[in-house]
Amino acid sequence: MYRQGLTSISAPPEIYNQICKQISLNATIESEITSTQTVIFSTVRPIGFLYKQIEGRTALRLALKQMIYERINETTGEVQYFLTLETGYRFGKPPVYVITDDAEITAARYSEYISLTPYSSFQRKETTFIDKATGRRYVMSYTYDGSIITFNQFSKNVNENFDLPEYIKSVIYADGDKWEQNFHVIQAKWREKQEADIAAKKAEIQSRKDAEAAERKRKAAEKKKAKEADQKAKKAAERKKKTNKSTYSTTSVKKTIKPSKPTTEKKKKEENISDMWSNWAKGK
Repeated sequence: MYRQGLTSISAPPEIYNQICKQISLNATIESEITSTQTVIFSTVRPIGFLYKQIEGRTALRLALKQMIYERINETTGEVQYFLTLETGYRFGKPPVYVITDDAEITAARYSEYISLTPYSSFQRKETTFIDKATGRRYVMSYTYDGSIITFNQFSKNVNENFDLPEYIKSVIYADGDKWEQNFHVIQAKWREKQEADIAAKKAEIQSRKDAEAAERKRKAAEKKKAKEADQKAKKAAERKKKTNKSTYSTTSVKKTIKPSKPTTEKKKKEENISDMWSNWAKGK
């Protein structure tokens, strides 16, 4: 079953009695149970984020509540004790998708929980009824402490609209909307504050993302600049190396000119008588 929504009003006991009278005339009452309810564990805020598709919708948040009940069925007189775990999957805003698990416990175990819980007990009467005109199933809860009346509508179809029967609205709005107005004003303020908080968080997240993106861009620019400078230095070093190698090659191929040996003048041979006659003969 899916809980489609709820309406809570703060009204005196006579309003509750009038609503009960109208329900008995226009609806089929399935059960009337008076229970003493005690909370053992509760998380008002979600305890984590859950990204999961449930009936085509993505559940965003998860909250838990654990309670114990002493239930007295006014029709049969039966007394039962239950340990209940209520899991609420939030889809951004209330109402929520709620799964309730009940485990029946003994009276001794119930007494043990009562002795350990830090919360105070409160009494509540739950009336489950089916509207004869629409066939919709409702649970009306009346909390004696504070005279709070809460209507929950349950259906098998997840997308069914939430609405109260006209005979209940006629009692609630008999004197205008003063009984429900406080609830709506408080809820409107709460939602307005919630949306403002969400907007502020989104702005903070976006600002942080922008700052991180700017920092990444700056580091990338510095890295690119350093890389370009490194490549420029490497190219300059390569050019210098090539220039030095070319100069070395040019000087190494040049032939070394050996200095010529000084010519030594030959000493003239002294002319003797034989040479004299030989030279005279050549002249002839």
